[in-house]
This record gives sequence, C-alpha cells and structure tokens, in this order.
Amino acid sequence: MFLKKEGRGISSAVKMRTATVLSLLLVCTFALVAVAKSSYTVNVMADGKTSVVKTDEKEADTILTAQGIQVGRNDKVDTEDFVVGGDAREGNAIRVYRAVTVTVVDGDIKKTLTTAGKVQDALDASGIDPVREDDALNYSADTELKDGMKIIVSRAYTVTIKADGASKDVKFANGTISDLLKKAGIKIGPDDVVKPSVKTAAKAGQTVTVKRVTYKNRTATKTIKYKTVYVDNDEWVKTKQKTLQEGEDGTKVVVYRDKYVDGVKKSSKKVVETVIKAAKDARVERGTKTVESAATLTNGTSDVSNALAVITGSATAYTADPGARCSTGVVARRGYVAVNPNQIPYGTKMYIVATDGTVYGNAIAADTGGFATAGTAVVDLYMDTYQECVNWGRRNVNIYILSWGDGHVYA
Repeated sequence: MFLKKEGRGISSAVKMRTATVLSLLLVCTFALVAVAKSSYTVNVMADGKTSVVKTDEKEADTILTAQGIQVGRNDKVDTEDFVVGGDAREGNAIRVYRAVTVTVVDGDIKKTLTTAGKVQDALDASGIDPVREDDALNYSADTELKDGMKIIVSRAYTVTIKADGASKDVKFANGTISDLLKKAGIKIGPDDVVKPSVKTAAKAGQTVTVKRVTYKNRTATKTIKYKTVYVDNDEWVKTKQKTLQEGEDGTKVVVYRDKYVDGVKKSSKKVVETVIKAAKDARVERGTKTVESAATLTNGTSDVSNALAVITGSATAYTADPGARCSTGVVARRGYVAVNPNQIPYGTKMYIVATDGTVYGNAIAADTGGFATAGTAVVDLYMDTYQECVNWGRRNVNIYILSWGDGHVYA
C-alpha cells in the first residue's frame, strides 16, 4: 500500500512541472513573435551616406537621433518614402537634406536664401510667383539643392509661328527656334527654310516663318537650234553671202529639277539632257572686204552685190582749202573723188573699199588731177584734213561701180 501511494505522488509532481515549463515556453514564443512583428528596416540617408537601420520606432526623428544624426534648423527631413513597418529593400527611406545657400533669379528679382531639399523647395521658400506650365527652369524641380546653386526662372512669352498657311501663337520661355518649333509640334524637313535660323535664340514678340521647300523632276522635249558656220572669202565684200549648206534643227530631252516653295514653283535647274537628234549646222560663205574697221574714213554704206563693175588699183588722198571747187564746178568735199574721166566718167557713183578692209564708202567722180595723165593712181580720195591724207597714204582699193555717170555732177 505504501509503495503504491508513493508512485502516484511522483506522477503528479512531474505533470505540474511539465505544465509550468510549457506555459513559460508559450509566453516566450508569444513575446518573440510580438517583437518580430514590431521591428522593420529603413534606409537612413544623410551626409552622403546610406545606412540600413532595423528599428521598431515609429517616428523618423527618433530613428535619426538613435543613429546619432543631428538635424539643424534649416535642414529638411524628407519622409515622403518612409512607412512604419516598411522594408528598406522596397525603398523605405528617410532622407536628410542639409541646408545650403542658393540664389533664385526670376527676371529682375534675385533672392539668396538658406534652405534644404530640392529645387521646388527653394522656389517655394523664395516667395516668387509660382512657376507655370509654360515657364522654364534651368534645373528640374526635383533636383537636389547644392551649395551655391543658381536657379533661374524663365517666364514664358508669346512667339508667332507662320507655317503651312496658318499663323499660331505659342507660349515659350527659353531656347532656340528649333526648340520652339518642337514644342509647337511643327516638324521641319531637310529642305525647308526657317527664318530666323533654327539655331537662333527665340525672343519675345518674334515672328518665325517656315517655308516648305520641295523638289520635283520634270521632263521636256526641246529644240536644238542649228548654228551658222561662216566661211570667209577675202575676195568678196562683206555684204555678199552664199549658202553652202542649209541648217536643220535637232531635238533633245531635258530633265529639270523644279523648286517649289509653299507649293509655288520658284526656280528650275537642268539636271541632265539627252540628244535625240543632233542639229545640222548651216554653212555660209561670206565676204570680208567691207568690214568697217576705220570709222573716220566711213562715208556711208552701199549694197555692192549688184555692182556693174569692179576696178582695182592704187588710191591716193588729197584735201583742199574750204570753198575750193572741183574740176566739175562743185565745191570739194568728202565723197567727191578725182578720177581719169576717160576711164570713169564724171557723175559715176561708186563704193570704194581698200583691200586691207578700210572703207572709204560711197563716192562720186567729180574731180581730176595730174595723177590721171601720169597713171600713178586710179583714184584720188578727198579727205577733210591733211592728217587724214597722211593716215591714208597710198592703198590698193576695189572700186565698185554702182552707176555710170553722164559726164556731169548734179549737186
């Protein structure tokens, strides 16, 4: 009996101890689970460093203090990405921006201030008018502030663009004409003309014109005009000609590149031409003796192609005092010449050209002289001055008889 009772006592004590241990284990487990559930990780970014912090604190300031990070009066703590219970691996973060000195320029307004954060924070702290949609900044609004940074606000102005048959006013703040056109959604082709140039800085009140330039090829059939080739004959006077070969026009196909500006053709440029039929040159024989190379000796011109006769011989020159008369009684003057009346009757009309091409011109047989009987010359030409006589000297001439005289000169 005694032994049996003792066995029951041991069993109860063991059970009680076991129950106690289990209770303690449950309490510890629940405590550990509670602790595990309340802690989390966060990236703490300050002074150029990033630390991954495991914490169960709910306030950013407390977390920073625990990390020994002091926050000054003008510093900024950014908790935009901070979530209690978050995960550093998923971007959970607290950022500390240190105060710096920056300058904000808005036209004539210039403000220097000490602040922290991003460009937008500086703009807000400066008190300038809000930056509107069409205004421009030299930094993006979310750029982190740096000490000595100069933030420039460019206010939008109106620029008129004329393109594609329409006029459009565009709000623009800063940049080149190219930037302006991109903002307006106007595309520029490689041949288009923009004034002012796309590289020019845009200005308030400016008018920008865009001319659309296109090119088109055009084919045309053209006539090739024949040329006249002259064969000189020094035995003929200049007025005499003879066609040796008739000319014939040819044809060619020409490709032109036409330039159009805003749909209107402005110019054409020949690109290539192909000859279909070559032109055939005309050949003309012509005389060369009547070329008027000495204008001071020219005394009119005449058609000698139908001359009654041609007399070739030596010609001299003479002059006389004003009022002097020829042997026929007429007053001596240019155009009246001395001849042998037995060879060339008085009143005969002539056209006289030196064989070197010098032209005396139209003349009338009206005088004579000792040369006629001596036979030293065929004709003696009257000149207005002695110097002209010297210049003429003695030359061989062709005398074209236009009409024979009847022995009289009719003044």
